[in-house]
Amino acid sequence: MIFEKSVKIIAASAKRLGVEVSHLLQAAEWSSNYLENFEAAARDELKSRRGVREVTNENIDVIVFGSFARGEASEGESDFDHVFVVYGEIQDPADIIDVRTATREAQRRMTASEAGKYTGFGSVVSSLDLVNLIGLEDDTNRNHTNRILLLAESRSLLNSEARKKLMRTVLTRYLYDYLHGGKNRGPHDSPKRGVPRFLLNDVNRFWNTMAVDYQGKRWVEFEDKPELKWGMRYLKLRSTRKLMYFGTAFSLLLLAIRHEAPSVDFLAEQFDMTPMARLAQLEQYLEDQASREHLKAILGHADYFCDRFAQADVRDDASKVLDPADNLAPPSFREIRTRTCELHEALTGLLSSDAPLNKVMLEGGKPLTLRYLRDRYLLF
Repeated sequence: MIFEKSVKIIAASAKRLGVEVSHLLQAAEWSSNYLENFEAAARDELKSRRGVREVTNENIDVIVFGSFARGEASEGESDFDHVFVVYGEIQDPADIIDVRTATREAQRRMTASEAGKYTGFGSVVSSLDLVNLIGLEDDTNRNHTNRILLLAESRSLLNSEARKKLMRTVLTRYLYDYLHGGKNRGPHDSPKRGVPRFLLNDVNRFWNTMAVDYQGKRWVEFEDKPELKWGMRYLKLRSTRKLMYFGTAFSLLLLAIRHEAPSVDFLAEQFDMTPMARLAQLEQYLEDQASREHLKAILGHADYFCDRFAQADVRDDASKVLDPADNLAPPSFREIRTRTCELHEALTGLLSSDAPLNKVMLEGGKPLTLRYLRDRYLLF
C-alpha cells in the first residue's frame, strides 16, 4: 500500500493515546487502491495513444495533490487535484498532449472529480521553476503553491523516482546555506544546526497564502454563485488544511527536538509521509497527560473530518451556506464548525505546553518545550 508507513505511525500513536482513527486508516487504503488503479488506467491510455511509439515518461509526470496524496480521499466526493510536471527537456511536444489526454481519459474512467477553477491544477509545471524561483516577484502564488504541495502532500503517477529526485533538489535549494555555509564558515566547520528557517518561513507563507486566497476567492465569486463551494472551503481551511500546515511545520521543528542538523535525507523521509503521520510522531515525545490529551483530540478530530467530508449530504449542506456565523445554517455544518473550533483549541493548547518533552534538553540543561519551539520558530 502506498501509505503503509504513514498508516503504521498513525495507528501506533493512536493506540497508545487511546483514540479511534478507523476512518483515517480506511481512507488511506481506499486512496492507495484508487491511485494504483488510476495509474494503470493512465498507462493503458498512454500505450493506446502512442501505439508503436516508445512508451516513456522520463520527462513528464502527473503529480497528485490534495486528499488523494494525503491518503484521505473518499469515493465520489474528493477532487482529483493534479499538475503535469516536466522534469527535463521535451523533444516532442506531442508527449505533453499524450500525457494530458491519457490523464483526462483516466479521470473519465475512474469518475474523478475536477478541481475548482481558481486552483491552477491541471496545468503544466516546470521543475526548474520549482527549484529556482523561490521568493521575489517571479515566485508566483501558483509556483509557490505547487512547490510547497510537492513537499507537503504529493504522489507521482508516472515517475515516482523523478518526483523523489525533484523533492531532494528542492530541499537542497532550501538548505543551501546549511549545506554550504556562509562566506565566514570554513570547509571543516560543523554543519549549521537548528530549524531551517528559510523552508519554515516558506511553509508559513503558504498557510498565510491559503487563508488570504480563501477571502480572495470569496470576493471574485460574489456574483458567480458563491454558494457552490464556499461552505466546504471554509470548513477545510479550518480543519484539513490547518492540519496539513501543522503536520508540515512539525517535521521542521522535529529537527530541534532531535538535535539534528538539517539534512536532505531527513526531510525527504519526513515528506514522504502524510501530514497526519508526521504530526502523530509527536506522541513519543509527550510525557505529560495534558499534552497527550491535546494530541489525542487532534487525531480524533482528524478522523472525524475524514468521515464527515466523505458524506455527500454534508457537502451538499455546506454548499448552501453563505455566512459562517449563520446560526440557521444546516445542523451538519454547525456541528463541523464547532469541531473546527475544538481542533483549534487542541492545537493551541498543545503549542502552549510548558511541559518538558521526553528526554530532550536545550543547551545549558534546560528542558525543551513546545511553547519554546512555538515562540522561537512560529511567531517570528
